[in-house]
Amino acid sequence: MPYLRIECNRALSDDRVAQLQKELTNLVHEIKGDPVAMISTVILQSVPVSFGGDPCEPSCIVTLTNAVMPPATTSALTRALTAALGASYGVPPNRMYIFFQQFSDPTLVGWNGVTFDQVIAPQKKEGAR
Repeated sequence: MPYLRIECNRALSDDRVAQLQKELTNLVHEIKGDPVAMISTVILQSVPVSFGGDPCEPSCIVTLTNAVMPPATTSALTRALTAALGASYGVPPNRMYIFFQQFSDPTLVGWNGVTFDQVIAPQKKEGAR
């Protein structure tokens, strides 16, 4: 259940944002292997983001939250997200932070009317067969 949130001090057209959301969703899917249907992508534009107190140059803050975030995956995602957001928004790599957050308690995430522990519990039972 990856949740990708991008906050950028630049803006794109609505069509380009929709295209970028699909691109980033597929990127996370390809690198992490999570089902596309479970990946949520939020892009907030024209947010007052600055680096070194300079809000005029392109800047992004990215957060990706998921249950499992191995180091090899976060390294691959860092490279891919940096390239994608650099190409789309013109953000240099040194003006972007990417925060990876791993939640350890599946009872603290809800989806589809239940908490995530209820989603993964049947999968664990099936895998135990």
